[in-house]
Amino acid sequence: MLDSNSEFTPSTPRLDFALRSQIKEVEKKFARLEILNAAIWELVRDRLNLTGADLDAKILEIDLRDSLEDGVVTAVPLRCPACNRVSSSKGNRCVYCGQEFVGDVFT
Repeated sequence: MLDSNSEFTPSTPRLDFALRSQIKEVEKKFARLEILNAAIWELVRDRLNLTGADLDAKILEIDLRDSLEDGVVTAVPLRCPACNRVSSSKGNRCVYCGQEFVGDVFT
């Protein structure tokens, strides 16, 4: 992965090409996720008779889990049950002792 700190990375034609290639790859992955999310939502909506308002309410509920209505999911520190140290919720293991965190697959 390239250093994203442009203050310390001089621009060169090779670097510019590499960055453009990375951006194109991220855009392709994003477009794929968009279509997958649309398909999942339409299947769930149709099978469970949900509405756009139901989806909006769930989005807000999830957004507020970190007490901030900011449109992003923020990592919340977790206390490891094995070593009692604080570790990021973004991983599925304690960064100190390796204890696997059991819980929601998305946290």
